[in-house]
Amino acid sequence: MTRSARRLATATLVTGAFLACYGRVIALMIGTWSTNTLYSYGFAVPFIAAYVFWIKSHELRIPPASPDYGLGIPVTLTGVALLAVGQIGALVTLQQISLIVTLTGLLLLLLGREIIRLQWFAVAYLLLMIPIWTIPISHLQDPSRLLSAKIAANLLQITGLPVFRVETNIVLPSHTLTVLRECSGVNQLIALAAMVLPAAYLWLDTNARRMTIVLFAVAISYLSNGVRIALVGWLAVKGLGDGNLNGPAHILQGLAVSAFGYLAIGACFSLLSARKAGGGSQPPAGAYTFTAVPSIGRRFWLDAAILLVMVGVGAARLAATPKDIGLKQDLRSLESRIADWTLDSGSKTTSVSFPGIDDDLVDVGSYPTVQGERRFESADDELVRVYRNASADRVDLYIGYYHRQEDGKELTGEASTALAAASSDVTLTTESGPVGIREIVRTKAAGRRGVLFWYEVNGRIVSDSYHLKGYTILDAITRRRTNGAVVMVAWSGAAGAKADAARERAMQFARALIPVLRQHLPS
Repeated sequence: MTRSARRLATATLVTGAFLACYGRVIALMIGTWSTNTLYSYGFAVPFIAAYVFWIKSHELRIPPASPDYGLGIPVTLTGVALLAVGQIGALVTLQQISLIVTLTGLLLLLLGREIIRLQWFAVAYLLLMIPIWTIPISHLQDPSRLLSAKIAANLLQITGLPVFRVETNIVLPSHTLTVLRECSGVNQLIALAAMVLPAAYLWLDTNARRMTIVLFAVAISYLSNGVRIALVGWLAVKGLGDGNLNGPAHILQGLAVSAFGYLAIGACFSLLSARKAGGGSQPPAGAYTFTAVPSIGRRFWLDAAILLVMVGVGAARLAATPKDIGLKQDLRSLESRIADWTLDSGSKTTSVSFPGIDDDLVDVGSYPTVQGERRFESADDELVRVYRNASADRVDLYIGYYHRQEDGKELTGEASTALAAASSDVTLTTESGPVGIREIVRTKAAGRRGVLFWYEVNGRIVSDSYHLKGYTILDAITRRRTNGAVVMVAWSGAAGAKADAARERAMQFARALIPVLRQHLPS
């Protein structure tokens, strides 16, 4: 077999083993790119990374490939182990991160440490395609909304229109523009950064110039978004629009404004590139130095062992399905009387719904990723009830139970993360001792409302997602079980002392509910 044929065979085997491990993970990422506008740029990331790798391979004097077993084997095995743990514990994010770790290990085995050192950007750039940036990006939403509103209001004042801005609301003579999260410009900023970063890395030769183009792109992104909002307001005042920032026509206007922004970035990039070409700052040929690494021949048995481990893990992912753990008793048989609380007969119908995990409850600026209600998706068994006491005080009860958790069917999803970000610890004193749970309390002009919640994992009561994930992984490894439940108790009351009393009554209900649930939930 010729040398090129051996390389082709090796690449084919490695690709097959990699897809056996990560085919489903890649499919889930593609699904996220397709449905979440924040990550729609993800489709381009692998191709851009491959292009950067190819360009740098031709620009630099790449040393001959020499397998690095000393570092490649532990990195690859670490990545595969993270994949297995993520699969066992139904942790999609961990599986996605493990993809980059495993890929780095395979590159070390195929090409060696020196090439990875030279191609670090292409590998690190792949992190942008993984949907793990929601929480840090969410911190940009509210400041970006405010900045965009300020820019738009200032531009409208320049045109001579009377403008009054209240936070993110722009009041005009005939319309009021509300800059919502969708109009913050963050999505455009992230997508633009994903495009500018590799271009700056490839075609600008100093970090100062790279930083200049990135900062200029950020400024242009916010400016173009402010121009779009101002244009919508100006057209509305002139009777040429309805002032809807999310309407189809205004989306087209936004695209046109963005196009001018891209042209400005291109012009700045050309200017910086021209200075590079004329400044004589290019390193001379052969200026790149390489760390001397002894040439190591391929070890067939080591390569085969790594590939077999990867194929084995891939097969195990398909075969290792957690047990389906049902309830001890149907949730619908839950007692109609719990302590001093009696089931409201009207809540037996499906028309009664649990008070949603909505923006008023959980939007504290720490996790504002979606609008409206957030819910625990795909629970196998659900119960929604209303209980009242002798004074007609009301609590709403929601129980969602999962027979097993898997990709796309997890307790630690959107709703769980939103609740965690907005809640604080509280302790219930029960007959069996103190129990830690979480609560959210919100005060409005009409009164106060709150939610008490916790998770049940095989007889354990946990209040945070970290312990929830840890116990889920432990039970999956030791008992092949990933079942679990979320329990929520909602209350509301008038402002003042009455609200405090309503909260205390909800705490009493939760205290009485915990031992009752043991008759229904597995342990």
